[in-house]
Amino acid sequence: KDLEHIQAAGFQPADKMLRPGHNYGNRFKLRLRNIEKGQELRLGPIFRHLREHGFVNYIGLQRFGKAGVRSPDVGRAILQQDYVRCVETILLPERHEKLKIREAPWVETWMRTGNANAALRAGVPQRAWVERRLLETIAASYTQSGHDAATVPNWEEICRRAFLGLPKNIRCIYVHSYLDKLWNLAATDRLRLSPDKILVGDWVCIGYPCSMDRAVMVKTDEEAAEYCIQDLVLPRLGHDVELPGNELAILMRQYLQYDGLSFEDLWYEAGEDTVELLRTTLRHVISRPEDLHWRVGPDPDDDAFVHVKCTFNLRTGQYATMVMREVMSTKPRHPPVARHVVFSDSD
Repeated sequence: KDLEHIQAAGFQPADKMLRPGHNYGNRFKLRLRNIEKGQELRLGPIFRHLREHGFVNYIGLQRFGKAGVRSPDVGRAILQQDYVRCVETILLPERHEKLKIREAPWVETWMRTGNANAALRAGVPQRAWVERRLLETIAASYTQSGHDAATVPNWEEICRRAFLGLPKNIRCIYVHSYLDKLWNLAATDRLRLSPDKILVGDWVCIGYPCSMDRAVMVKTDEEAAEYCIQDLVLPRLGHDVELPGNELAILMRQYLQYDGLSFEDLWYEAGEDTVELLRTTLRHVISRPEDLHWRVGPDPDDDAFVHVKCTFNLRTGQYATMVMREVMSTKPRHPPVARHVVFSDSD
């Protein structure tokens, strides 16, 4: 299918196929608009600070859900094999409290009747693909059992079948969202211990890509002095995790314990009678945007404003939203790490 403004060229044979994560990274070209004249002067020091010191490499908020669905909550329920809560977190009214009912009539129907067939007839939009898929599977179960939602005798099994009927990659995203949330919390707690120095017990890795076979745990203060804060890495929790050898390990265990989980629970049902273990990966805590440049230009529509064009490269898995979070912040830059990513007003 032809796509306007998109061209594909430069094809050549290769020995290996490209897979997700094989690319070096992404190039971003962004424009900050409606900046009052004079205010752009404060951006220069911020960009220079980013270039020299980097930014906290949080996983971006887009990984944690949309339209009111908190993906980490779904991921936690998957690890607890609580499929009723998985379905209810996605479909029940708490997630729709900020939506106008007239914009989502199927939501009002589901809230009022608990009838999947009726909700589907009310019209589930294409963008709500997961919700539609769940409702279709639930509706099929009603048809087979001859019961409506209020009287289905095996609601737990129906929810399990409905949720496991989603593609594996969708379910995996929910699980990883939960683990990514814990990683963000761990990054904040680690930088509160020391925002600019490596500590004994830290995992460090120089360069990219980072993996456990390239990472080193710091054993002494003398060894810690050989590394910089940009070498610091933290594990995303998995069943085979090797935690840092300092007090951060206690906090990371407590994250799981607070949610009623342990490291032995870090697996999920990949399908009928099959499970998949969640493996540990490492991620740098501080990253620098590469080839960062910025330029101030006049606003063509209003002489009272200017705009700032900025360009930079990020490695695979890094988020431009986290870079711009630092640029747009009005809070003090030192230390820039005491703020963790807020997932909702209740966090």
